[in-house]
Amino acid sequence: MEGLNELLRGNHSLYELDMSCNYMKEAGAVAFSEVLDNNYTLKRLDLEDNHIADGSINDKGIAALANSLKDHPSVYYVNLRQNSIGAKGSEALLKMMEENQMITTLEVLETRPNAMVGNTIKTEVAQRMNELVLRNKEEVITTARYLKEKAGNIGEKLDLERLKHYQRCDHGLLESYLGAEDYGKMVRNVERYIAMNFLEVIGCKGNGKSEIERMPYGVKYEIFSYLELDKVLWREEAKKKQKEREKRNENLGDKDGGNCNIW
Repeated sequence: MEGLNELLRGNHSLYELDMSCNYMKEAGAVAFSEVLDNNYTLKRLDLEDNHIADGSINDKGIAALANSLKDHPSVYYVNLRQNSIGAKGSEALLKMMEENQMITTLEVLETRPNAMVGNTIKTEVAQRMNELVLRNKEEVITTARYLKEKAGNIGEKLDLERLKHYQRCDHGLLESYLGAEDYGKMVRNVERYIAMNFLEVIGCKGNGKSEIERMPYGVKYEIFSYLELDKVLWREEAKKKQKEREKRNENLGDKDGGNCNIW
């Protein structure tokens, strides 16, 4: 677990993680929750059958995960089936969902009969969790409606919070609500808007271009990747870096310069 945690710490490119059936147990869940605190790109998390609350009185592992997930900016799918979640863990997950606005799928109810490490969640708690999941799904639909109407209008200023929600939410839901054709049109319109207004989107003040230029190369990459602007801007950054490298190699007498290995 320590090796995996070290690998995932600070990782900003992994979107889906399946760690089902890994016997994580309580201590592993507590350690893994610390990794989640430092990650903002993971979208799908499968922790089924990890004995997280197995033999635990206070469900500390589930509580730690719930605390990390409550304000996680991008995770929208969580599978916690077969983890022996009891009353304390259920309460922690319910409190998490009351604050969380991103999770649109929370798998905690057992689908297999007589599961050996099945969760025991009261019906009323499960119903309330489902209501909160539906609330978050409705927010995705609201974002879809908003961007479908606004994103294609020339000169229209889009709400920044809606853009952030769009970039982090479950796009499967967006597409299923809008349909493939309208979804594709919306995505193109949003990407065009971000490309045309990227200084405003990333929050630059004053002379934005100068501020961008003063940023360290790694910081610029983090900003562009975080807002998924690399499709529009990162190619230009790569070309610039390549030219700088070629010029540096020329000064050293190496005319070849090699490949641009910047990733």
